[in-house]
Amino acid sequence: MPSCSAGEFYLLLHDDRDRTRLYEIWHVMVHSRLRLDVHATLGQASAANLVVRGDRYSRRVRCFSSAPGDCEFDPPTTFQLVSGAYNRVHMVDVDTQELVGAWLATATALPPVVTKTNELDLPVGKESHKRIAYANPWSQARAFRLRSSDETVMAPRHGGLEAAAGGTGFIRLWLHAPDAAGSAEVFLFVNDENDQNEECLLIRMRYA
Repeated sequence: MPSCSAGEFYLLLHDDRDRTRLYEIWHVMVHSRLRLDVHATLGQASAANLVVRGDRYSRRVRCFSSAPGDCEFDPPTTFQLVSGAYNRVHMVDVDTQELVGAWLATATALPPVVTKTNELDLPVGKESHKRIAYANPWSQARAFRLRSSDETVMAPRHGGLEAAAGGTGFIRLWLHAPDAAGSAEVFLFVNDENDQNEECLLIRMRYA
């Protein structure tokens, strides 16, 4: 079955061996999807190519995702799908609203390599704010992106950090108010301008 095609059939259920008494009728619809496997490292962006062959007509199309917070497209707006050619790009014809291409994306993330561990002692029942020093190892000024593996527990107060060549900047963190004594661990990802991981800091919190 080609991509985006659909088929349907009826399933008749009888409650006797001679099939004289009809119990239920099921209407089954089958929609085909292409499968896309994405292998990534936790905390950094990954790119994948979607390839669809144009049909007999040129179309103006746009890509959509069922999880827009986790997936972005390039280009993010309407573009031309060339007829009869393989186009690298849920794809919808913006003029007819017809579904042109559809993929079921399965993502597998590997754990990151921890380069440094920070341990924090925090009070129970109270939000906390901490800052940790981060040294820029490069011989030029850099702008870093900051991400948390669990923003409900710990989140950077600012999404980025700028540091001079060989200089040190401070990452300011917000930490949630725990309800009881215990511990938690969260990854803090320091990424480059392309959202590729430069370092991964393990923030280990003890609540007392």
